[in-house]
Amino acid sequence: MDTKTPLHTANPQSTSRRLFSYLIPYWKGVTVAAVCMLAVAWMNLIPPWLTKVIIDEVFATNDWGMLHTVALILIVSYAVKYVAMYWQHQISHVVAEKVVLRIRTQLYEHLQTMSIRFFRERQTGEIMSRVVADTEALREMIAHTANIFVTQTLTFLGISVILFTLHPTLACFTLLPVPVMVLLTFRFNNRIRKTNRRIREQLAAINARLQDNISGIPIIQLFAREPQEARTFRNENTDYLNVVVHGVTLWSRYGPLMQNMAGIGVVTVTWYGGLLVMEGALSVGSLVAFMTYLWRLYWPITEVTNENERFQKALAAADRIFEYLDEIPEIQDMPDARAITDVQGTVTFEDVRFSYNDRDEVLRGIDLSIQRGEVIAIVGQSGAGKTTLPDHGPDSWPRSDRWRRSQNHTPGVSAAEHRHRSTGDISFQRVYTRQHRLCQN
Repeated sequence: MDTKTPLHTANPQSTSRRLFSYLIPYWKGVTVAAVCMLAVAWMNLIPPWLTKVIIDEVFATNDWGMLHTVALILIVSYAVKYVAMYWQHQISHVVAEKVVLRIRTQLYEHLQTMSIRFFRERQTGEIMSRVVADTEALREMIAHTANIFVTQTLTFLGISVILFTLHPTLACFTLLPVPVMVLLTFRFNNRIRKTNRRIREQLAAINARLQDNISGIPIIQLFAREPQEARTFRNENTDYLNVVVHGVTLWSRYGPLMQNMAGIGVVTVTWYGGLLVMEGALSVGSLVAFMTYLWRLYWPITEVTNENERFQKALAAADRIFEYLDEIPEIQDMPDARAITDVQGTVTFEDVRFSYNDRDEVLRGIDLSIQRGEVIAIVGQSGAGKTTLPDHGPDSWPRSDRWRRSQNHTPGVSAAEHRHRSTGDISFQRVYTRQHRLCQN
């Protein structure tokens, strides 16, 4: 059985827009969180500027009153920052949990509309990986990465404005590496996103293998297949390791490169700013503030660079989730689907035909009439379609035939109504119990 699904080739921008559209119902919370992020970014800009004031004004004039004022402003700024960070963290995590709940529930409800063919062609572990692990990656991104992206972007813009206020020429030299860093980031994202997609696919394959082996352990032990299955499991984990190492290699090149490019700005400010101070064109306090802002300018870039890994993993997970959500169910109700009425108990199969692969028919021209109160047994050799024929009663497979219950033609009946009316009449050869009470089973 093929455990892999075709690679979803959605545009990253469209995936991001579709993902963040789930935030719209929670716009009030998102707005409050954004205001808190803005407050945090503003508070981050205050301490370096006050350093300039202390050096150029307080120390130069021994102004004790101004020193007390600066200390008070710092206390207030840190208090505001604490409150803003608290609500930012609280609201963003609650919103993230609600979004993941909505996506996970929507995905599960959509899976329940798929035909049995969908589940036969995919392993259970692969499906579970998308419902559980991939949605969890989205939660991490919404709760953490989105906060950091917004806060650090606002901080970067605010610091850039202040740098140009302090000294425009020096600010231009400082920001020279930024366009190159942005270009490298876009190029890197294209490569790492494909790698992250392969990582999640390989992890899903491991989950599928593990789920199948645990559920099938009696058969594995009966035929003494433990060594072979252990070898297969080891090989799949080795493939996963190789893909992860490839991703780590990409990050090892990208992260240090970005941080060292930021060092170009530090060297420029140290050399050129020092010349300006010695020439009297720039005060010592302004240079110290400039250097402090410079470090804080590149810190957002470093933070965004680090969080970019989590963001790309989340986009890869979103691709896999939307790939399932975009699957069109094979069995769909007609616009005029109706409820079953006048049920008398007679079930009739007329010219039932069915194939799993659209080529070889498992069922061919089956005609069968079952009267109310009649008990029948379907027997035959292995693979003759004994299980497939009853499956057609509850509309679990798309088919081309006529299936009647009393005087009602089922093609005009909704699938849910059809299954509700028919499943109580069938006893399957495989026993299935759920984690419920006996009466519920």
